[in-house]
Amino acid sequence: MSSEIMYKLSLATLLISTLNTFFRPSQQLATANENMGKWRELGNEFERIELENYSVDVKLEKLKSLMEKVLELRRMHKTSYLTDLIHLCSKALCIKQNSDWKPDLNHD
Repeated sequence: MSSEIMYKLSLATLLISTLNTFFRPSQQLATANENMGKWRELGNEFERIELENYSVDVKLEKLKSLMEKVLELRRMHKTSYLTDLIHLCSKALCIKQNSDWKPDLNHD
């Protein structure tokens, strides 16, 4: 193979492997669903604390414990900065605050 073909093949391989590393939709969906369940559990725990007739001291302790769980969950969250950058670029370059591309669902 010529060096030009090897260069193009290497570049394509690098691009595909990079995209494969950052964009794993099935894995991201599973992680998002798992995180959603954890946030739902924390929301349910918050509602139980608020609706029960605890004394102020007990309620504060339970809320403090809940806040520690919330902070731990936030620390575990991984942000994909590349995905966020692509989203912001596409929004700025393609959509440009123009809502004409959206279908009008408010037909009278």
